[in-house]
This record gives sequence, C-alpha cells and structure tokens, in this order.
Amino acid sequence: MTAEPVTPPRPARSRRRLSGRRESGLDELTVALLSQPQRRRRATAGTALGRIRALASDPHLYELAAVVEAGNRRDHTVGGRPLHYADWCLLLFGSCIRVFGSASATARALRDPEVWRNVLEAAAGVIGREAVARVPPTGPSRDHWSYFCKRRVTAAVLEALTVKHRQLGVRRAQEVGLLDPDDVTSPGKYRREHVVGLDGKVYSSPLRTLDRERIDKTTGELRPVRQDTARQRYGEGGVDNLVWGTKFAIASVRSRLANHRVILGLAHFDASTTGGEGRVFTDLALDLAGRSAGIHAYTADGAWRGTHLNQIQAATGCGVIAPPRRRTSKRGGIVIDGVGHAAQPLPWSRRRIAREADCGGHRLWAAAGTLFEQIVIAVGETEYRELTRHQTKRDSTRHKDGTVRHQFYARYTLPCSGHLEHEWWEPLLNTAEDAKAKFNRTEYLRITPTTSLDHRRVYGMRQDTESLNAQLERAFYGQRLPAWGVHNQATVVLLAAVAENAWARQAWYDEARHQAQHPPDL
Repeated sequence: MTAEPVTPPRPARSRRRLSGRRESGLDELTVALLSQPQRRRRATAGTALGRIRALASDPHLYELAAVVEAGNRRDHTVGGRPLHYADWCLLLFGSCIRVFGSASATARALRDPEVWRNVLEAAAGVIGREAVARVPPTGPSRDHWSYFCKRRVTAAVLEALTVKHRQLGVRRAQEVGLLDPDDVTSPGKYRREHVVGLDGKVYSSPLRTLDRERIDKTTGELRPVRQDTARQRYGEGGVDNLVWGTKFAIASVRSRLANHRVILGLAHFDASTTGGEGRVFTDLALDLAGRSAGIHAYTADGAWRGTHLNQIQAATGCGVIAPPRRRTSKRGGIVIDGVGHAAQPLPWSRRRIAREADCGGHRLWAAAGTLFEQIVIAVGETEYRELTRHQTKRDSTRHKDGTVRHQFYARYTLPCSGHLEHEWWEPLLNTAEDAKAKFNRTEYLRITPTTSLDHRRVYGMRQDTESLNAQLERAFYGQRLPAWGVHNQATVVLLAAVAENAWARQAWYDEARHQAQHPPDL
C-alpha cells in the first residue's frame, strides 16, 4: 500500500508591526498588524454613530475649541447673552458634516436625543460631567451653525485654527505610530509611515450653473442666480479639462491599516496666489518639516519643479519623490522605456575634469533623475546607456547663523576603455558651479531615478492622497461643498480633516484592542 504524500506546511505569512503611543495607559502598546481580510476592512470603515463618538471623545476637538474661545473673548460687564452651546458643540457639528453630507442632515441627526446622549457620554470622558451638564439635551440646529461660522469663526480665528490643526495633526500621527522621530531611514529607502503625500484638490461649488439669471417657472420672472464668490476655474491634472470650485492643498500620511490616515495640514489657494500650486506645496512642506523630525520624504505630482525641490531638500533634508519633466525626442528629450524625458548635458566641474582627463572625457546627460552616457554605435546612431547608481547618502552642514543645509549625493560607476572604471559621488542638489553653467540640477537628478524600483514603490504611495480626496468628496451631499464663500468652505474642509484625524485615533485604538484580544502567533 502506497503512503499518501505529505503536504508541506505553508510558509508563515510576514507580519508587520505598527507602534503607537497613547495618553490613556497604552503608552508602550505595540500593535501587530496582519493582512486584514475584507471583513476586517469593512469593519474598520466605521459607522456614522461610531464616527460621532470618536469626535466627541477626541481631546483635540476641545483644544481647537479653546482656540475659538480665545479668539472671541469679550467683556461681559457690558452685557450680552451667553452662548447657548459651547464652542466644542459647534466644532463637532461642523465635523459631522463630513459624516452626514450637509448641515441640514447633521442638524436632524444631532437633534435625536439618543444620538446626542451618546455625544455627551463620550464628551464627559474628556471634559467632565459638570461641563456636559450645562449643555442642552439636544444638539445644535443649522441656525446655530450659521451663526457660529459668521460670528465666532472670524478670519483671524480660522487662521489660528489652521495653524493649530497642523500642530495637532503631527501629534496625532505620532500618537498612532506614524512619523516616529527616532526611526532612521536611508535616502531613497523610505517607508510609508514616514512619507507625506501632498496634493491639490478642487472641491465642487454648490453652484451648479454658469448662468447669472434664471427664469422662475411659476411666475415667468427673470431672477438672479446666487453666486459663489469662492468658485474659480482650474485645470485638473495639467490637462485641458477644467473644473469649477475651490482648491486646497492637503498633506497627509497613511499607515498600513485599512481606512487609517492622518491629515497633517491644509492650505487654501486660488488662481491669484503668488507662486501657484508649487509655492503653496513648498510652504506647507517646510512648515510641517519644522514641526516633525519623523518626516523623511514627500510625494507630489508635477506641480513641483527643480527650484522647489532644491529648496525643500536643502532646507529640511527630506527627499522629494516626484515625476521628472517629460519631453519628446523631437524637442531634445531622451526616450527611456518608451517615454521621453527632458535632458541636459552634465556640466563640467573641476573634479570631473581631473577624473576624466586621461581618457578624453565622456558625454554624460542628466535625465529621468539619473545619469546617462551618450554613445555612438557602429551604424552612426546614438544611444544612451544608464549609469549604475549604487548608493545615495545625505550630508548636513551647520552654518554660523545656526541654519542647517543638506546635500544629497549618489555614487556612480562608469566603465571606461582607458581605465577600469570611474567611480565618484555626484551631487543631487544645486552647487555653486551649476549657477555659472545655468544647470538646474534638481530638475534632472533625483533621490530615486524614475527607472528604479524604489521610485515606483515610493511614488506609488501618492495614490493615498487620491483615495483621501475621493473619500472627502463623496462624503458631501452631491459631491459638492455644502457652503458658500471661501471662509465657510475653508471651515468645512478643515473640520472634515478634524473628523478624519479623530477616526484615525479611534481606528488605531480599535485595532489595538482587537490585537490584544486575539494576539497573533509570533
């Protein structure tokens, strides 16, 4: 009798670990992440009531309320009616617009005594039952929300809230195990937990027509159409498609958990903003890098040019993973894997002259983030061979004024007929000699070449920003911002980011509790 063959055991599935810190007794907790099945992914998406409770139990909501209160201090000796609802109630109302889609739907939901009771129970765990006892038994109405936006959230208060949100966003990211400042990563080998994605998003205006007047079908009277002062026309994705709405720059970081991301900062801009989208992205990136040492890299689309890349990388030491500029071969570009890239000859420097003096020199071109050698083959045609890049490093120099400037280098080898091979470290950021040669180095040389697997892996993380934009847009009724004017729309988008960060805290806590109840077999 022939024995049945024994099936070998499957290899153990790789485990990923995400560490995070919390104030409530879980400071040293480490969450072991497994590949989540579809059931777990759906479970972590959250329900409307779950997201409301997450908002009410988030300490950051009350820190933002303190900013609103500080910006509206008044002399009570001159009289005046006290507020019917505390500022945190209205901030929660505005954040719930991201949950229910509109202010009217939010008012109906929070008017439910059972829903509002859940809010007060969650809030009592943060601000105490004495403060909660002074809150009315039902939630605010739409009129309360309109008054809050008009009278309490002034332009100065909104600016202070935006700055405070960036501070809290970095804290929330570190709380859930992202942007760990003690974690060290080699240039180009960046991990998702330390990569911040920046993207511009045009949110559709509530105005659905370009007409200035409209005929009343009942009376036949010609009436003016309400206009949205914030609505402008923008090109989407650098193509001819034009969209109407309000544009924001959004910076976020995502973990390996499903439905788990933290929005680090927002910035509103329009067509008249100096420097355009690239300048807004740069200012936001510099501000966030000054707030967290755990940011190792940024990903963005083609809005960033060489000047922006050089400024960010030299000032912060963070790498920037962005696509290089395209150019067809007819216009002087180099075709790589069927795609034309802008290219420039690598200028001669003193070190290069000394290195290639004996062999007569090589024709080197910078394109697609790396170096190529121009070679004339036997039939008289020209081809470009990519040089081998072995390593990338970063050097930092502290100047007398206290500022720190960074420079990235890539180690290349070049086979040579006169020598065995040339080997050197090529600067990736602008040098003093580049200005004389009018060579924009950071436009053509990058931390990760386009042809490398690291570039494809890290730049693929930029899709996290696209999924975030889609989630926020679908959250609003009709995929349109439920507000009119720049001020109100900026307030709604900012509080939508507050709702996302509150749910990131809750999702991390739920996953930690799930892993504590069902520990993995390590």
